[in-house]
Amino acid sequence: MGWRVKNIRPEDLHSAEEFYTKEEVDRYANTNAIRTTQRKLAERIMELLDMKKGTVIDIGSGPGFTAEFFKEKGFDVTALDINEHMLDYCKKKNLKTVHMNMLELDKLNHHYDYAISVSAVQWLKTSDFKTFAKGLSNTADNIAIQFYPKDESTVYRLAKTLSKYFDVKVIVDNPNNPRKRTIFIVGKKTI
Repeated sequence: MGWRVKNIRPEDLHSAEEFYTKEEVDRYANTNAIRTTQRKLAERIMELLDMKKGTVIDIGSGPGFTAEFFKEKGFDVTALDINEHMLDYCKKKNLKTVHMNMLELDKLNHHYDYAISVSAVQWLKTSDFKTFAKGLSNTADNIAIQFYPKDESTVYRLAKTLSKYFDVKVIVDNPNNPRKRTIFIVGKKTI
């Protein structure tokens, strides 16, 4: 069975569209702790994928903390989010943006070297994993997903779904510390 988060979280009660009102987006986008955390997660992703230069799509980009990090490192970055208010922050950072649901990746007319997602995939339902994985397979050659799943079985359910298209690894930093546990699914396209 593994571990399970006991606390009720916003994604347990709302969709991302409902939760991220303009006021909530402004609060989130102006929180230095979130900015610092997202940049550390982006740095870890860069290390895990041994990323060099190339194109990156940041899926569920929020206000662009992660995308901004990769842009600073010399990557050609596009921020994708369902929330226009989040994308307004990305535009202020001169990031390319795509207003789209992460379940519509098949509609993108561009292929990327890397598809990354930081702190966003927990908003998906497990029933959406197949659509998300197929869209990723048509979008990028390498993937890195960092998210906050409700339980350990969700991690392996997503990894199994992604393994249809990618050679995936689950990496858990600080596995024995629930407050610091950080989960990544990384992969390279197999097809």
